[in-house]
Amino acid sequence: MLGYYADMLFLDYADAFIKTMNFLFESVGYPGDTAEQVITLQSIDTLNTVVSDADLAPRLEPMLPQVVAILNLLTPVITHPTYFEFLLEFVKYYAVVL
Repeated sequence: MLGYYADMLFLDYADAFIKTMNFLFESVGYPGDTAEQVITLQSIDTLNTVVSDADLAPRLEPMLPQVVAILNLLTPVITHPTYFEFLLEFVKYYAVVL
């Protein structure tokens, strides 16, 4: 739901957008056998929506060095198939600027 409304909610609040994206990227790393797994799955879904949205995806570009560092840490330990769907969309969109 957040990914759907993010372009409207954070249009004039770049700092809030960055903080929200930081939270989403950090929460993807919650262990799969805890109650936080629900947060992980929702965060992955929201991030997938963000990187698939032509209006939102460019707003992540200033964060790319930090995001790539987080993804480098998460990729070996995440087992959720939806994470890899997100990762595929991420690479497709940002390959030209990485």
